[in-house]
Amino acid sequence: MVVPPPPPSSSTSDTSNSSRNLECTIIRNTDISWTIEGQVEHKIAWVDSINEEMIRLLQAKNTSGRKRPNDNHHHKHPPKTLPKLIFLTHSIGAHLVQQLLTLRADLLTQTQTIIHLMPFIRFDPPPSQTKIISRIAQSPHLAIPFIQTLSRIASRLPPNLLDRCVEPAISGVGDRKLAIELARQPAFARNWLELGLREVREVPKAHDHATLRLIGNHCDTAMLFVGGPDQWAPNFHLEELLEYQRRGVIPSNINMEYKEKLRHDFVVHEEMIPPAIDFILSAVLKEPSRRKDGSGLISRL
Repeated sequence: MVVPPPPPSSSTSDTSNSSRNLECTIIRNTDISWTIEGQVEHKIAWVDSINEEMIRLLQAKNTSGRKRPNDNHHHKHPPKTLPKLIFLTHSIGAHLVQQLLTLRADLLTQTQTIIHLMPFIRFDPPPSQTKIISRIAQSPHLAIPFIQTLSRIASRLPPNLLDRCVEPAISGVGDRKLAIELARQPAFARNWLELGLREVREVPKAHDHATLRLIGNHCDTAMLFVGGPDQWAPNFHLEELLEYQRRGVIPSNINMEYKEKLRHDFVVHEEMIPPAIDFILSAVLKEPSRRKDGSGLISRL
């Protein structure tokens, strides 16, 4: 929404005043952004922009230094193929990418590999945690103002005091600084909790076997589960997926691993980053499962 400037105070205002009067304020509407649907649409728009850029680059490469006869308007045909996509997700990102690929068959066909780190694709934590989290998620009108109040209190406390409080959980100085800066922003607290509570309410309570089979018909998936215990991607989710795989319910080209020493927030623990990178590189470099006729990727049901 664009808010127009106030009318000039005088008809004899000079050029500088006229310039200031032409200024306007842009107010961003974030109501859609902080929803699951809005986040999926954002990811789709971003991938589309990447593909459009690739098309422009490929067209420029194909037409550079060459002039086709009888082609005065230099019409450029889109390339026949685009580079394969590799999606790397963490936590709720796994759910968003699954939604993205079920909505866009063309992007699913273009995808070579999906790598899920600690995939939050099912909300079913241990019963003791489920009750607490579910009650908070069902009461955003209470939870959000409460967290914002804590954020305002944090914004008034000395940063060195907050640093000492956060240090046992976050070892890196730079990481702590970033966490403290975010914690002291009530607007960030509101946005973070608004989307987080929507995730808890909308992520399914059981694995979506149909989606896993659909994606498995086109590309491989690698999933990494970790210790903790991880309430968003607990170990028993891995065990159930392996059992469904043994029974042929989900594709066999879903490769799953468990690393006890890693945590859901591995990215803020420097010593945990190399094992995660090793898992990612292994999935990227793995030869994809292909059809015998070479026409694409399939699940091995």
